[in-house]
Amino acid sequence: MEPSPRKSRKPSAGRPAPPPEAPVFFIDRDTGGRLLAAALRPHGYRVELHGDYFPQDTPDPFWIRNVAQRRWVILTCDRNIARKEPERSLFSTAPTHTFILYALSHVQREKRVPLVLAALPKLTALIAAGAVHGIYRVHTDGRIEHVSGIKPKFRLEDF
Repeated sequence: MEPSPRKSRKPSAGRPAPPPEAPVFFIDRDTGGRLLAAALRPHGYRVELHGDYFPQDTPDPFWIRNVAQRRWVILTCDRNIARKEPERSLFSTAPTHTFILYALSHVQREKRVPLVLAALPKLTALIAAGAVHGIYRVHTDGRIEHVSGIKPKFRLEDF
């Protein structure tokens, strides 16, 4: 009896790998709310809103911890949120990506939609490519900059 041919342990080149799960984008209370969510969902983006889960006066560390535990991607226009402690430490140690949309902080909410739609494919590709968790600045010229060198003073578990 002849031995059966050995099967390769490498994945077949003929079968494409399954696509990575599309991220869920969490829109914080400063970014655009229902207007932005309503514009993104028809384009296939999964979006969750701050107001659907938390009261407007929820302290940042509380919602950051909850959103990070769900592994949702945070979108914010709040330039100062990553400068404050404990928020800065939480963003840098949380198992999620946080994108500070610098380009939008001074733009009226109605005019944010096309700008966010233009940025999301880049953000999604960055996440799919395995970018490290942490804080990223999205600039007006389209650059995405990872904020590095943060020495955390707090951990997600502290809250």
